[in-house]
Amino acid sequence: MVISASRKTDIPAFYGDWLLHRLEEGYCVMRNSYSRRPKRVSLAREDVDAFVFWTKNPKPFLPALAEVARRGFPFYMHLTVTGYGQPMERSVASWESVVDCCRRLVSDFGPRTVAWRYDPIVITEAMTPAWHAENFARLADVFAGISDEVATSFVEPYRKVRSNLDRLSAKTGVRWRDPALEEKRDLVRRLSGLGAERGMLLRVCSQPEVAGGLPEGRCIDPVRLRDVGASSFSSRSAPTRTGCNCIQSIDIGEYDTCPQGCAYCYANRDRETAVRNLKEHSDTSESILCLGPSDPVTVNGQMHLFDRGSEPQTRGFTA
Repeated sequence: MVISASRKTDIPAFYGDWLLHRLEEGYCVMRNSYSRRPKRVSLAREDVDAFVFWTKNPKPFLPALAEVARRGFPFYMHLTVTGYGQPMERSVASWESVVDCCRRLVSDFGPRTVAWRYDPIVITEAMTPAWHAENFARLADVFAGISDEVATSFVEPYRKVRSNLDRLSAKTGVRWRDPALEEKRDLVRRLSGLGAERGMLLRVCSQPEVAGGLPEGRCIDPVRLRDVGASSFSSRSAPTRTGCNCIQSIDIGEYDTCPQGCAYCYANRDRETAVRNLKEHSDTSESILCLGPSDPVTVNGQMHLFDRGSEPQTRGFTA
């Protein structure tokens, strides 16, 4: 099984020590995205085909990543760098502070270790399509040689996202809008050309109507997994939303636990809740969110997730 860590929170930036404890214990507990029931997930080497990490700041994770590699787990990392800064990204590390770390990752672990994400694209009165083209080109100059691909998409106005963006607008006057389809297509075509000039293939994530013939993204990507040394994973399609091309994985993160305060985030109700949950977190807990006595953990069936002859039992566990 491929372990995703995580679409729901930034484990490398904030929960690396927790993951080290869980690797030592050989399992963790996650809550199902829909039922919220706690489930036990094996992290034993024989049960995990690879890790796919997601972060905006890999620096705090370097010791944990060295242990992941020492234990023989194949892995790659999605690195989201947009350069938006405040107020759109309240507490995100600057790209200048992480770029050297990314070069080190590629040097130590191989050229397919880091996959850059310029994601999501948010259009405001200041962050116009022209601004995005200039900003993207500047960042692509920096990440050329670190990542050979870049994934992008436009912000999806889910209820939580719209609420957070509207709250930002009320506080700061930053007004956002959802562009027309043709405007979106024009911008991604422009970004694709800028990426190609720098040796990067641009992929559009989960928005085939925007891609308009451009390559579509695949965050849990069997090609990249094989390139980093994974071999026995299931290639069964397991989309997390309409338009998603990902293969099967289990996400071990938790919602409302990332305190970076990105206004476009779909995984947080608000930053205050995430900050509180981080303060209450224990690195020795089975789960990122500490479980209470009324949260019995389901073990029956969970370990069968890793029986390669029992793939139908994994339904419902995509994050």
